[in-house]
Amino acid sequence: MNFPLRREFTGLKGNVTEMEKCLSVCTDDIVLLQAKLETMSKELIKLENKRENLESRSRRNNLRIVGVPEENILSPTDVSTLLLEAFELEKEPLTARARAAFNEVRRLLRGMQGVRFGIIHPARLRITYEGVQHDFVSPEKAKAYIQTITTQQ
Repeated sequence: MNFPLRREFTGLKGNVTEMEKCLSVCTDDIVLLQAKLETMSKELIKLENKRENLESRSRRNNLRIVGVPEENILSPTDVSTLLLEAFELEKEPLTARARAAFNEVRRLLRGMQGVRFGIIHPARLRITYEGVQHDFVSPEKAKAYIQTITTQQ
């Protein structure tokens, strides 16, 4: 009678050994997955921060005007008039359009050696050449100045 119990015990022992191997593999897989999860969580946080940063940058030049329903789509001229009246300004405010007028001039300046330039608030282009600064409110006058620089070089 002892013999069948021994066979059963040996069979159970084999099953336990096999289950221990499977459990060990599963434990290793869990440890690996936890490490991947931690790495992916850190990457997700970085990507969320980057997304938030990009979203904030995309809204940098936007204005929120409280009291004007979003359904009302205002043109830039309407917004200028609204701000002029609301803040009792002497003249209409400049928007990014005034700075954008200098885009072509800035593109011309990018390839020139020894020239520093930048946009100054609200919409002036400052060009520094040979230690002398020149400020321009007109893109045409800035282009004319660039022509004089290029003929000197």
